[in-house]
Amino acid sequence: MLARLEQRAAPLAAAPASRIRHLLVVLPKTASPGDLARLPFTAALKAALARRRKKLADLAKAPVSTDLPNGGLASWVTFDPEQAAFERHTAMRKAVQALLAQREALAARIETCALAWSGPALKIRYHGDYHLGQVLLAKNDFIIIDFEGEPARPIAERARKDSPLRDVAGMMRSFDYARWTSLRGAEHPPEEHARYAALAAVWYDETRTAFLAAYAKATQSSGLYASFAEARALLDLFEIEKALYELRYEISNRPGWVQVPLQGILALLGADRAG
Repeated sequence: MLARLEQRAAPLAAAPASRIRHLLVVLPKTASPGDLARLPFTAALKAALARRRKKLADLAKAPVSTDLPNGGLASWVTFDPEQAAFERHTAMRKAVQALLAQREALAARIETCALAWSGPALKIRYHGDYHLGQVLLAKNDFIIIDFEGEPARPIAERARKDSPLRDVAGMMRSFDYARWTSLRGAEHPPEEHARYAALAAVWYDETRTAFLAAYAKATQSSGLYASFAEARALLDLFEIEKALYELRYEISNRPGWVQVPLQGILALLGADRAG
């Protein structure tokens, strides 16, 4: 994983540049000014570095934030796997902090989701750690495994009944991770990245929409909630919760992947997603 990060820049948001509201760019240690040519909004970065009399290599010491033309924010940081863990995490936290200045908007979004849901809804036994890695394809059918719940959570918490929409939220986030993992692992020329990213975004949107439509149909008249449409606010709340959990995990364990949950959170803030 880290070897790939050193070889090429991490994927950027798959949406067209005009639709990007917030952006975290994690550059490899070996990045040069010439490498920036294929990335969006680099003129703003170059101007910011010039004003501060800094070089691209200085991003390893402290991230730089720049305003985007559409009023959003970009934060630029260099990831060096050879740095001490504390130094890597400090640089990544500074970059994330600049973007999460949107915390008031996040709190408002959470409150909106909570207030929009009036129930009723059933709590039942649910998977607790539902993602693509727990689903096996066998003879044109699917087998779901590992029902013990999220390993990092206490047994008592995993045994509690809760909304099955938590599993749906987990799968939505898993689709997002699958999109970015495929882009990181794909072998293609750098200039082709935007085209592949757009295709991955279409896959994500269509997969998400198909899954939610099938789930809504399968649970219709199940008594889990009055209607799936009314339950969407609750699903949005669980997605935000899951993405925040992922963000904390990535900051502590895989700083190079921070942008995946972070962009998911920012997308949920703008409700700019399919489904």
